[in-house]
Amino acid sequence: MTRINFGNRQIGLIVILFAAAFALIVLDFTRKVESLNAVLHQNCTLPDAICPFVGTPHQALVGFAITGLLFLFGILLVFMSRKEVAAELETKEKTEKLVKELGKDEQKLYETVRSAGAVFQSELVEKTGFTKVRVTRILDKLEAKGLVERKRRGMTNIVTAKR
Repeated sequence: MTRINFGNRQIGLIVILFAAAFALIVLDFTRKVESLNAVLHQNCTLPDAICPFVGTPHQALVGFAITGLLFLFGILLVFMSRKEVAAELETKEKTEKLVKELGKDEQKLYETVRSAGAVFQSELVEKTGFTKVRVTRILDKLEAKGLVERKRRGMTNIVTAKR
């Protein structure tokens, strides 16, 4: 089964479209009720100030208020996604800057971890040709800079790239 992932922007646009459709429905019902009220008011003997058939129905005002709130919520979701994208770009730029500042061995180890996604620390010794001590020390530096994360699994560690 295929899973569809919607971001905040897409959900915001859907909410805005739903609010617009809801506004059209409320407007249509309001017009129909007002036209019926005009006919009913012709036979009403009450003064205009207290006649229930004069003016816009209160339910229509509630409907328009709900529509406005939905519209604002949709806009909030759309703009929130832009902030998330900007934060993600900023994180990516910081990561690229950190990687450029790494030494040759540190870059080699980081690229190995990043390309693998997740790798056992013992495999890094084999893949890079570094000693166990060298791999541990480089991983300590990379972990301190926030580039990798080690998770204990039994007698070994699984290393993953954080960014």
